Amino acid sequence: MEPAGAPTLGPKALADRATEDLTFIRRAMERASDFTAVPGWGGVAMGLTALAAAAVATAQAAASTGPSSRR
Repeated sequence: MEPAGAPTLGPKALADRATEDLTFIRRAMERASDFTAVPGWGGVAMGLTALAAAAVATAQAAASTGPSSRR
């Protein structure tokens, strides 16, 4: 049961609302993809930076767990 004062949506109003919602979602997704797009070489640079950072972190971890720290 619906509350006494609740508006009822007919098939036409529901279809219009759904179309508006889908249009909004599509535009939001388009704006998000433009915002987060990284050129191909930018992605390569990010990957290389991550690999270099991982190598440095591994070297630091290995140095801090050397023979002097074992007891």
